[in-house]
Amino acid sequence: MNNYFKNLEYTLNGLLRLNKDEQKRFEQAAEITDNRKLKNYFLNKAKRRENSASEIKSQIVKYGGIPTAKGSLMGVFHRGVMDLKSFWSMYNDDSLFEKTVKEERAMLNEYQKLIQLNNIPISCHEILKRQILEIKFGLNIVTSIEDLD
Repeated sequence: MNNYFKNLEYTLNGLLRLNKDEQKRFEQAAEITDNRKLKNYFLNKAKRRENSASEIKSQIVKYGGIPTAKGSLMGVFHRGVMDLKSFWSMYNDDSLFEKTVKEERAMLNEYQKLIQLNNIPISCHEILKRQILEIKFGLNIVTSIEDLD
């Protein structure tokens, strides 16, 4: 595999790990909350991150790479913090929601940095653009969810 494809594999695997981390974080948030609407929101977001990860994984394979099997160590750390806070009841629904929105914004930032690279194949570029639009759409509806009772 030449350097171009090694760099592409490395870059896409980073995004794959990020999606896996977010998927697990949303699943964990769904377990923590008792609010049915918020639980459904988190489970829906987890499914979307799972679908995004699957699309990225297929692009890695398409270009001769090997998809990473796990999320990142930082993701494990963040979920551990969520476990501790939920154990000690430090997460209420508002703070849990705010945390996941903050992570979605960080993920959007990573996507936007990646899409600006000129050396991404068109098929990857189109998938990433669509995933960016999906994340932006989700963030745009956040204001209606913030009014949960």
